[in-house]
Amino acid sequence: MKKFTMKLAAVCLAVSLGLSAVTGCSGGSASSGPASSGQTGSAQQEGSLKDEIHIAMNAAPPSLDVQKTSAVVARQIAFGSIYESLMALKSDYSATPELCSSFDVNDKHTEYTYHLRKGVKFHNGQEMKADDVVASMNRWIESYGNAGAMVGKSRFEKVDDYTVKITLSAPALYLNELIAGAGQSAAVMPKSVIDAADPSTGLVKDYIGTGPYKFEKWAKDQYIELTAYGDYQPYGTDGQTDGWSGYKHAYIKDVYYDFVTDDSTRVSGIQSGQYDVAYKLPIDDYDMFKNDGDLKVYNEMSGSPGLIYNKKSGLGANKFMRQAVNAALNMEDIMKASYVSADFYRLDSSYMYKEQPTWYTDAGSSSYNQHNADKVKDLLKQAGYNGESFTILVSSDYTEFYNAAVVIKSELEAVGIKCDLLVSDWATFLTYRSDPSKYSAFITSFTPIVTPTMLLYMTSTWPGWETDPKIEEGLQKINGSTSTDEAVAAWKELQQYSWEDELPWSKFGDYYIYSAATTKVENLGYFQGPFIWNTKIYE
Repeated sequence: MKKFTMKLAAVCLAVSLGLSAVTGCSGGSASSGPASSGQTGSAQQEGSLKDEIHIAMNAAPPSLDVQKTSAVVARQIAFGSIYESLMALKSDYSATPELCSSFDVNDKHTEYTYHLRKGVKFHNGQEMKADDVVASMNRWIESYGNAGAMVGKSRFEKVDDYTVKITLSAPALYLNELIAGAGQSAAVMPKSVIDAADPSTGLVKDYIGTGPYKFEKWAKDQYIELTAYGDYQPYGTDGQTDGWSGYKHAYIKDVYYDFVTDDSTRVSGIQSGQYDVAYKLPIDDYDMFKNDGDLKVYNEMSGSPGLIYNKKSGLGANKFMRQAVNAALNMEDIMKASYVSADFYRLDSSYMYKEQPTWYTDAGSSSYNQHNADKVKDLLKQAGYNGESFTILVSSDYTEFYNAAVVIKSELEAVGIKCDLLVSDWATFLTYRSDPSKYSAFITSFTPIVTPTMLLYMTSTWPGWETDPKIEEGLQKINGSTSTDEAVAAWKELQQYSWEDELPWSKFGDYYIYSAATTKVENLGYFQGPFIWNTKIYE
């Protein structure tokens, strides 16, 4: 049995998807620099601290129940600030203890035991204990297809008030990484909150966690307000943070996440001082912000956009139709329409990133970026296509997604596939996405994840509804591996099959984003988006 404490990370995957507060971005690669610590900022400032900060976000979340929603904006607002988990993700994408002080794992990676920190309080004043952790982790397993695939029928159990464990029927080499970095977060919340969830939606009614900030108010279509939690119990050493892990302090009393879907409004707002931080700004304005001495610019390799096929019903459920659509796509044209400059995108077929050498592979790449009209015609015959409309669901709140959809529509119609766009705001998009009768495919993007078993589009429970037996078998092979070499071999085989046969999605490429903050903001955290613990703002 191996024992790990808060001073030791779990298995390190040697990943660096660097970010920095910089003055430039070149060559389509993410800049490296001080962001390796997970916190960026200017030298120590002088003056009075402000109690309030406004962060302009480009979209509103459907919910802050981060166990149930995969919306990135929900995680950016709530995870780490409102909610914490048993394990936290470091900037190198390894996992380290957070709400546990240590954990034990046996040599076969089939039994994990977590020793909980004592004295940790939820925002309702209740102490976190094993019953809360068991209820939270089991709800997460049942909500998140990747977690269910990894642990099977196994569930967390209470050993005593400060100890929980899970015993697996097969090895789970990367369980802690999954807990730390899941797209649907393994947030710990009170059992009473879970028990009181809305029976019609399954969503919790109260957003209560253990983090340095507590939920205060949600003004619909306007903002979410968080406020500092005075009884927060920090862990680690003051001043030492890494990614989402480490010591946290709420220097700012009131945090407002303002929903500003219009790009030009975010631009003018950060320039005027209406907003202190503006997330995901237009690429066309990059040089202007880079050269503004009153602002700091943050660059980050953000993820991968793509077309997710509806495999439950309609045209998207026809494998040959999916292959025909994929064969028609010119990824260079799509990415250029979405991200304008080659400095902000790169063409790459790998589901995992170049910055992740363990998992990166070009397996199946011959099926990427084909734009082959003759092949399309052959595949349409095999699909039995009769001129039906291929409907693409897309949100107008994300300009890059809408621009991609316009190009795809043109490319499909050029090869004889009728195409309609179903355009909506983000909230409506999320509702429509859950209804397989609405569309053939939808456009979204995915942030970096730790292992391939965390890829949402490979699961049966997430919109797209992937149920192919070979996909499931491949994921189980990775989950059940007892060595990294064994897991990597299974992943290469699975990615090749996914591109060449099943095609759960058509990846367009990888993209970069940038955000800006005023120079009055110090030590802004930035890891897959901004976070505000340990951040200060001056008058």
